[in-house]
Amino acid sequence: MIDLAKRGGQRRGWSSDTFDLYGEEVLKKYKTFLATWRPAGGAIRVVLVDEPNGWWAYFCTDTSASVAVILGMVADRFSLEITFRECKQIVGAGQQQVRLERVMNGSSVANVV
Repeated sequence: MIDLAKRGGQRRGWSSDTFDLYGEEVLKKYKTFLATWRPAGGAIRVVLVDEPNGWWAYFCTDTSASVAVILGMVADRFSLEITFRECKQIVGAGQQQVRLERVMNGSSVANVV
């Protein structure tokens, strides 16, 4: 059984490379290895990235995916999450507004907008 905390805590096995993330070249220190995970249906590629506040773990079910591809997908997904958060906070998307509409027979019907 693989213990990610032990893998991340070991000093050996780390590599460094430059990746195009968020529109700029960024130097990242990382480890990658194959593992099995039953919920994903078998083999996965795990990427541990050493960040200033600790390491982060990402995985991909495509075991042939490179570290650059996996980190690029993570960066793309994070950008999407930021967009969703801003839409909810700034525009108010996701906040339901209930209005009553009168139907022809005089009864009220709640309309969720």
